[in-house]
Amino acid sequence: MLRLKEKGVDRVIVLGGDGTLFHIINNLPVDFKIPFCLFPSGSGNDFLKTVFGKKRDLNFFYTVFKEGEVRESFTGEIETEKRKLLFTNAAGIGFDAKIAKRALKIKNLRGLPRYLLSLLIELKGKISYKMELRNGDNFLVGEYLLLGIGLGKYVGGGFKLFPNASPFKDEFSVCIIKNMGKIEALRKLPYVIKGTHLSLPDCIYFKTKELKLNIKEDSLIQLDGEVLNLKRGDIKARISQKKFLFLYKTSI
Repeated sequence: MLRLKEKGVDRVIVLGGDGTLFHIINNLPVDFKIPFCLFPSGSGNDFLKTVFGKKRDLNFFYTVFKEGEVRESFTGEIETEKRKLLFTNAAGIGFDAKIAKRALKIKNLRGLPRYLLSLLIELKGKISYKMELRNGDNFLVGEYLLLGIGLGKYVGGGFKLFPNASPFKDEFSVCIIKNMGKIEALRKLPYVIKGTHLSLPDCIYFKTKELKLNIKEDSLIQLDGEVLNLKRGDIKARISQKKFLFLYKTSI
């Protein structure tokens, strides 16, 4: 990939979705400076929903590829005892990650319907996890439905979990949903889809550049929809020094 610049390549088309971005950013050399345009072909395409809005066709993305301006997009970093991984759109611990894992097994649906079905299936099992969180002088400890960290606004094919987030700012949004009954969780689901959940008493929402967590029990974590096992212990989340160049167009 480093030789592309030498061959006169000044922009690249990438076919995929959030998971594709995850693998690219975790394997791209730091000094890779060629911008790319992502053509949506993933199951959720949540990063693109944030950047360009919904219901964009391929002609739109082809115009972005030809005429788009170059922008830097920030990434987030998750550090556990054994590894460091980057994400471009969002990371989630707890029920969010369980839904993402289930969605990977559903092949005949895409987008929001796929994740809604996964949510309904996973409601039969465990939905809350014990964890503690430190952000500056603030300290939270308890049992939570999910803890999400977002650079993009959307997760799960269309849940507007982080309505104030932007991948072009050097901070991420943190959304914590307190533990609740399963019927109550279903009742409040529409708020999360629309992004109107921030005023609910069960929701804690803030922005930061760094976060310290302690997970009290083995769980799962999803990074841009890619799901990994997560052992109990300390976790750090921060805005990474690594950025990537992205083709962007404000009006078409």
